[in-house]
Amino acid sequence: MSVLITNIQRTSFHDGDGIRTTVFFKGCNLHCPWCANPENISSKIEWFCDNSKCFKSNGKCIFNNDCPVISNKSDFSSYCCPAGAIKFFGTEYNGQALYEEVMKDVSYFHNSNGGVTFSGGEPLNHLCKIINILAKLRSENINLAVETSLYCKSENLNSVLNYIDCFYVDIKTLESDVFSNILGGNISVFFENIDIIFNEDKKIVFRMPLVQDINTTEKNINLLRQFLSKYKPDRFEFFQLHNLAEEKYKKLNKEFTDFNKVPEKFKKLLIDICSDNNIGVKELNII
Repeated sequence: MSVLITNIQRTSFHDGDGIRTTVFFKGCNLHCPWCANPENISSKIEWFCDNSKCFKSNGKCIFNNDCPVISNKSDFSSYCCPAGAIKFFGTEYNGQALYEEVMKDVSYFHNSNGGVTFSGGEPLNHLCKIINILAKLRSENINLAVETSLYCKSENLNSVLNYIDCFYVDIKTLESDVFSNILGGNISVFFENIDIIFNEDKKIVFRMPLVQDINTTEKNINLLRQFLSKYKPDRFEFFQLHNLAEEKYKKLNKEFTDFNKVPEKFKKLLIDICSDNNIGVKELNII
């Protein structure tokens, strides 16, 4: 069975312990307006034009009058641009091909206590298709981590649970109406899966993107305080949003929202809440 992947990022240092190779799956059930990987929301291959390589004269392609960009066609897949301007997000890998690709870095994993991190998109919707590859990686003593919203069917999570060493869990919002109206999901799915992983002996790290007026509200902070009194991760991490994905939004013809930075006093509040619950806390500098 094949899976759709947009990127295999080598020598990653923020996606788990040691030196990691991070695999980005394409396809997510949520639609966060601040998503740093908008190319991974859709579960289909998406085509776009790299304008820096597009050669036009008087509004026409200098190579071909049938260029799909000029004619505003939506299907680029059958067109080969001579300048290499037509590109796409998403490449199909079968399990064996993915295994061979990540195992190119095995010496880095073993020498740094690193491993493979699965991200996305929502990796738990895809890993269940390649369980045999997870088993092969574990047989090679490769540490496996996932960066997840936990927004997936519980059977998907349970099917891969024995192979995952560490869960990096996104805490987007704990307000059910915000989760529904803005992210497009049912927060009960998240809570069901939180209970599952906390009943296992796994390393769990919470990560919270700071989104002004979305998860910085008084209501959400009160819910977070209650949440952390019950679910105590190995570490709580938070980070300011950045605009590094703006160019990808343009390529996909999607609107980019530049959220205001969260004030320092809010960071201090998060640190105090974690301290009150004896939870280690760290601010990530993602640039």
